[in-house]
Amino acid sequence: MHIWTVTSGSRRYPSTIIGAGDTAEHAGRQLLAAAAALIGRADVDERPRYTLHLGGQLVAIVQTGDDEFGLPDHAGAADLLGRMQQTRIPFGS
Repeated sequence: MHIWTVTSGSRRYPSTIIGAGDTAEHAGRQLLAAAAALIGRADVDERPRYTLHLGGQLVAIVQTGDDEFGLPDHAGAADLLGRMQQTRIPFGS
């Protein structure tokens, strides 16, 4: 069993989601999906930081940046996660 966590550093609604996968690769896919779900629920005026761990190891820190209008770029954060899913991330074994 491979335990994973994703934490949202939202000021209004900080949250942590915990899960487990049968393999490291399965857990990694679940981790990225959970992070994407948190990004999808982010308030339009917040710039949360998302911290992703798998098996006690830091996988990524995704900080919501600004778009060309100075607004939180949630789409950019989601795009980064999408690129992480496309790249074969070595989630360990």
